[in-house]
Amino acid sequence: MLNLPDITGAPVAVDTETTGLYPDDGARLTTVSVATEGFSAAFPFALQGAPNLSQQDYADLVTWLKKQLFWDTKEATGLLWPIGPWKLNEKNHQKEYTTSLKPVAEWLWGKKETEAEGRLKGFLSDLPKNLRKRYDLVPWPIHGPYSQQDAVLTYKLWQKQQHAVSAAVLLIPRELELEKVLYRMENRGIGFDAERGRELANGLRLTLDQLSEQLPVRPTRQQMVKYWWDEDDAAPGWLNRTDKTGQVQLDEYALWKLAKMNYPFAQTFKDYLSVKDALSRWYDEDAWVGKVGSDGRLRVDYRQNGAMTGRLSGARVNLQAVPQDHTLSSLVPSVRELFTPKPGYELWEIDLSQAELRIATSIAKVKLARHYIESGMDMHAETAKKIFNTDGDWKVEPYKKYRYIAKTTNFAVLYTAGAKTLVSQITREGKIDFTMVEAYKIMAEHKELYPEYYHETDIAASKMRERGWVQLVSGRRIYFQPWEHRFYKAFNNVIQGNVAEVMKDIMIWIERQFPGILLLQIHDSVVLEIPIDHDIETVGAIAKHMEQYTSDLFRIKMKADINPFGRNAYA
Repeated sequence: MLNLPDITGAPVAVDTETTGLYPDDGARLTTVSVATEGFSAAFPFALQGAPNLSQQDYADLVTWLKKQLFWDTKEATGLLWPIGPWKLNEKNHQKEYTTSLKPVAEWLWGKKETEAEGRLKGFLSDLPKNLRKRYDLVPWPIHGPYSQQDAVLTYKLWQKQQHAVSAAVLLIPRELELEKVLYRMENRGIGFDAERGRELANGLRLTLDQLSEQLPVRPTRQQMVKYWWDEDDAAPGWLNRTDKTGQVQLDEYALWKLAKMNYPFAQTFKDYLSVKDALSRWYDEDAWVGKVGSDGRLRVDYRQNGAMTGRLSGARVNLQAVPQDHTLSSLVPSVRELFTPKPGYELWEIDLSQAELRIATSIAKVKLARHYIESGMDMHAETAKKIFNTDGDWKVEPYKKYRYIAKTTNFAVLYTAGAKTLVSQITREGKIDFTMVEAYKIMAEHKELYPEYYHETDIAASKMRERGWVQLVSGRRIYFQPWEHRFYKAFNNVIQGNVAEVMKDIMIWIERQFPGILLLQIHDSVVLEIPIDHDIETVGAIAKHMEQYTSDLFRIKMKADINPFGRNAYA
């Protein structure tokens, strides 16, 4: 029987050692270590030659942990920003921030804090190369102190947080609750039809072989360049080239334009690359299809402190980048259709429509844009009317093209993009021929139309340059360092950071009010799994809360769009 202290509600640092990173890939738990004020311990459960505890001991430990507050290492180190530590990127010799536990501990308290890791690495280095990550093979006299030390260091970081970063301390209760929400979301996963995915993969491989046979050379970019021009110098001047070697780059836009110009086999090669990319991203066994758990659920490993702005990121499978059907080649089947609900449930997505644009408009006090938003008008169409001095059906050409250019420019301003980037986005993503002269002209007219965006960009950059940080609506600060030279990005960081902060609050609210339905968070939207007999009522209540909460917070009309997600959208 475990001898655990009675400290209900106290902060406890928890660390685990496993045979791998993800249970769906076969990883299993070997050790749990905990640390709190006056107590720390490591408990082995599946280690060779260790005094392994029983399943009942494990159950008792989990019950005990549920009574405490627990703290995650990456979030603890992440909230230490900006006081350190920094590491040097060997490629570009720029300083970078690290959230790894051991560098943080060494930086704060010296190398003695990581001696146990040194002994463990010494043992692993003597093993065959393919076993050097098998921590479960390390003898308990070495493994135990190492595991226990991780929990102790994490607890010390918790204590450091209480005194080091006042702005971060205000967020700690919220981040602790969010951490639990993310763990629950990871455990739930989302249904994904791997069997159907494998059927589609077989069809894609057959298509890939057929396309390859139609090509005159081996299906690589280098071979196609040689086939078309024999020498790089003969290639058209509008093609991008690498900085170092000057070789032609056949990106998606280049292939689209070559196909439009009726270059032989350009469309076939473009289709070949699209199918190959779809297999490697979603349909191969080492892609999404092969990562589905035995329960039929696909799981993302969320990174709570995944970006400087506070946005979440994901590992293992990037479910924050589920492709829209209209972005896929006609030869590639829908990926979204493979997402499936449990029997008796439906999948829904609620999206904060144009969240970044609306929040930026409020912060910068853009009068004309606010008028369009508050009046329920299509801001992108209204922008196109002004810039191109025209009006028409924005769903057909050429008005559809004008609206796309206006929309891209509206968002490019938020990302502080220049004329070159605007040209790249419009040509490569919009497949529209667009020149630098046109970009400069449109950006100048856009600045006349909405000068407040540009003024606020300058203000945010000035604040960042003078004091090194900008503050979000939650109180969280985003810090830059003098050597980063990216102060012009400050306004964009404020916008993205504020969206990230309110989405975290919304996730916590959903989990409190409707436990168990939240499956995914995709930047400005949430994906929910709701019983069919409660779906309309539930999604309506959540959408209403999202609109009201964000509208009140940013003092501008916000809009939440409700759409069926996954297979529900194709019923």
